Amino acid sequence: LFYTEKETGKGQERWRIFFEPVLVYFQILSEALQVSDTNDECGQPDRYRTLICHLAQSCFLENSSKDVQIWLACCLADILRVFAPNVPLGDPSQLRDVLIFIVRTLKGLESPSNPLFRRYFYLLENISVVSTLVLALELPPDDASQVIRMLLKTSMEIANGKEWKSEVRETSEDGSATEEDGDDKSESRDKVIGLLIGMISKLLRDVDQVSAEVLDVLFFYLINPQKLNNRESYNMSRQIIQVSQTSLEAIIQSLLTQSLLSGTLPGECELVGSGRKKLHDVILELHEVAPELVAPVLPQLSCSLLGVH
Repeated sequence: LFYTEKETGKGQERWRIFFEPVLVYFQILSEALQVSDTNDECGQPDRYRTLICHLAQSCFLENSSKDVQIWLACCLADILRVFAPNVPLGDPSQLRDVLIFIVRTLKGLESPSNPLFRRYFYLLENISVVSTLVLALELPPDDASQVIRMLLKTSMEIANGKEWKSEVRETSEDGSATEEDGDDKSESRDKVIGLLIGMISKLLRDVDQVSAEVLDVLFFYLINPQKLNNRESYNMSRQIIQVSQTSLEAIIQSLLTQSLLSGTLPGECELVGSGRKKLHDVILELHEVAPELVAPVLPQLSCSLLGVH
């Protein structure tokens, strides 16, 4: 998949690794896997198991080339589609690494002008239709939480992408703005955000318990300065909370109750940070988004504020 070249300098031997052949290999492999039937359809339950174990090695997952990453992610996603609903990887840590790699690669969706944007969108549609990320629920709780947290962070970064936010439209040859291009851009963005929110809400609904680390991401983008500076990710956080309100109600109320008793959010909320003011900011914003979520803790908040004064 790659070749090496030996260099000698200053009495030391070094090896340079060239990844160009890897990119070509992944492109060809991805195009073949894209049209491959599922294992159930062809009656071969173990087909591609050895292949995905090979591709899930760290030497591939840690490749720094964005082009290699997207083609590899498409390969992995299609193999998971071929196996669905079964899990082809027996090692939970390897499955976690593959899912996190796929999710992290989605960040390319923040740049619709990227020549490979269609591949990123294909990857998103693929894992959305197949519900690939529900495999995270087969992992130990901490690993599942890592995957969901990464999906949330990546989704917020996509929503807040500079190209999506840009109000500058492509111009036609005579210099006038092309409304059609602007409409297409808006439609693509809505599709991307809709698919991301759909996957996130499904995971929040089906996971045994939503962790504080996951709530930390939602809270972080809900309060200032993110609320003021990153309106797209703020709106996305609002939508996720509203859509998943039933799934989040018990854990949010429990977390806020404990936090009001201690005077600060738990250490797992590293993005939001500690401090009484941060806690109060979160409660205030949650009250604006979904008042029912925080209604049970308001009397406790009142006592806390009276105690401070």
